[in-house]
Amino acid sequence: CDVAKKHSKSKKWNTESLHIQLIICTLLSIVASVVYDQVYAGTKPHGYFQLCVYISTILLPLYITSLKQESDKGIDFLRWSAFKNAATRIESEIYLFRTQVGPYRVNEKTESAMQKPLEHFAKRVRHVWMG
Repeated sequence: CDVAKKHSKSKKWNTESLHIQLIICTLLSIVASVVYDQVYAGTKPHGYFQLCVYISTILLPLYITSLKQESDKGIDFLRWSAFKNAATRIESEIYLFRTQVGPYRVNEKTESAMQKPLEHFAKRVRHVWMG
């Protein structure tokens, strides 16, 4: 349990760090583009500083794209695991329903008593899919 908490905290810190980097680099990219456009509009880069600003207008958006891809990396896995979990829970309910155990057991053979397991099954499946 302690290892899971450490891993969770580490993952959260890494995600927050990526988001902070993404925001800072986006702001720097905007500033570099505006500065270059306002100060050096239409001229080729002359000097070290102008060349650095010019290169930053090219490299920062590329770095921002890589940060965005890195921060979105775990989302697909989370969606897949949520889907897999829901499918397994529904499969379990199907087996319970088919074997008539637990809440699906009917003691009386009346029509209203036979409807209760079906209603319970529909309610459980809705609960799994809707949350």
